[in-house]
Amino acid sequence: MKKAIKDNLPLVIFGLGITSFMLIFTRFFMKMDDGNFLGIALAPDFSYQDFLTARYNNISGRTINEFLVMFFCRHNIIWWKLFTSAMLIFIACFWNKLTSYFSGG
Repeated sequence: MKKAIKDNLPLVIFGLGITSFMLIFTRFFMKMDDGNFLGIALAPDFSYQDFLTARYNNISGRTINEFLVMFFCRHNIIWWKLFTSAMLIFIACFWNKLTSYFSGG
């Protein structure tokens, strides 16, 4: 385990940094789309299928992104922050593997 951390020290530092940043310095902006989506998600007649169909047909094709936003709006915001951090760490790890593969390392 120590060897794995030592070999990937830049990624570990990035992971700790991005998670700390997301937990401490980001917040939910109620006057922007976050607040709009939260109001829609908390409506008594809310349905993921109806919401995503309407968004896809009228506004945007980012169905997966909007499903995740609506899913996490209905839960504690800490889960959204941790999920976002995990995705950024995954992207960094993937980029590291991809570049080391093509560089022959």
